[in-house]
Amino acid sequence: MNVFHGMRTRSVLRGQSTHNQRIERFWRDLWSGIISVYHGLFTFLESESIIDPANELHIWALHYVYLPRINMDLRVFCRRWNNHGLRTEGFSTPVQLFVRACLRLQNRPLRAIQGVFEGPFNTPELEGSVLPQRPDLPSAQERDTPEYHNAEPLWREDIHVPESLLDLNEGHVHQLQSLVDPLDVSRDSMGVDLLQMTIMFLQSVVHP
Repeated sequence: MNVFHGMRTRSVLRGQSTHNQRIERFWRDLWSGIISVYHGLFTFLESESIIDPANELHIWALHYVYLPRINMDLRVFCRRWNNHGLRTEGFSTPVQLFVRACLRLQNRPLRAIQGVFEGPFNTPELEGSVLPQRPDLPSAQERDTPEYHNAEPLWREDIHVPESLLDLNEGHVHQLQSLVDPLDVSRDSMGVDLLQMTIMFLQSVVHP
């Protein structure tokens, strides 16, 4: 790939071809199964003037309706992907391959493997029987704190989503939740009617 495209012109996958093919297949399935669906939907909503990207109220409504729906679809996709058979692995599933690898490496002092085996089975009487302790890793008690979960990520964030300037009081939020359930059955199965109901409600309380 470097010979044909050079070192600076474009990104390429390197490594074993089977790994590259699986990554490419994963992204293709993710695009066709979820990303392209919502990409097309949001493009349609904008082209039909159902939403205005510059309207704070519309963006708030879009997040309210579609964040839960996207997360639900991603969870379904993960379950299906993790349990589909791989032809090159004797039709073993990714979950089966993961479990086998973890069991094979359970006695290795690897950070990722330690994270898998730590938990309810890491009791004092079993301490050291599976993996040696690593003082540089956070303990289970340290990980179960707001400071740990709210810590800034170590990687660079290139995409910044600004906080919404729309301020709804608690009463209005409860009223909207009773009126519109983002995961409710939609007439068009894509939630457009739920989005329009949310926008109408917001317009009635923000701009009465």
